[in-house]
Amino acid sequence: MNPAATPPAKVASIRRRYLADEPLKSIAENENCCLSTVVKNTRDLPRRQYSRTPPEIVAEIETLSARGVKRAAIANKLGVSVGTVRRYEAPTSAIARRHRSAAIRARAAR
Repeated sequence: MNPAATPPAKVASIRRRYLADEPLKSIAENENCCLSTVVKNTRDLPRRQYSRTPPEIVAEIETLSARGVKRAAIANKLGVSVGTVRRYEAPTSAIARRHRSAAIRARAAR
């Protein structure tokens, strides 16, 4: 066994804390190990979904984009960035379809 390897009991504790949604930095501090050890031992677990955008805003973005409202207008109305609107817009919105179509045409032209 590698003398620098993380003991199995510590690995189990790290994984349990990760699954309980404890922040990675907090896990590292409490387990007295470095952050890279926590990341390495939780790599195969399901990734956490982080979103600072409230669900109400996401729902409004989806609704407005489905109606065909432009990204900039949605961003201004809701007080979020255009990138946030792009991330959460309805996949069937006219703008999303236009961008997908342009990307498909560009790939076909190569």
